[in-house]
Amino acid sequence: MTDETVSVPTLMTGVDDTLPRLVRTQRLGYTQPLQLIFDEPVTAAGFGVTTTFLDYSGAADQSADGDFELVVSGNVIEVRSKEGMALSHNRKYHVIIHAIRDLGGNAPADGNSIVNGEYSYEMTTRDTLAPRD
Repeated sequence: MTDETVSVPTLMTGVDDTLPRLVRTQRLGYTQPLQLIFDEPVTAAGFGVTTTFLDYSGAADQSADGDFELVVSGNVIEVRSKEGMALSHNRKYHVIIHAIRDLGGNAPADGNSIVNGEYSYEMTTRDTLAPRD
């Protein structure tokens, strides 16, 4: 047995309880992705894109998820069209990004199209059809 003494400093553990803040948005366009930029790194669990036809066809809304991809890198979330896919005229695209959280699990505060950690955005493309009676 020795008379050695070992001292261990008390460590304080911090808890991240600060909500991520959306600082800039780039809206979806014909040639640009939907982009959300936060003030800290974030994650997203998934996304969905629904297309509404505005072409007098009466066609039901349909999922367009397969035409888009979700890319999350650091503090940026993007939903962009896949290579070779183009947005169509006479359509409404409704994009939802699910379960946005920071690395501590905090959802952004509600506002700026975010509710309970979900971002929702709607884009209407150009109307190229003549009016009907």
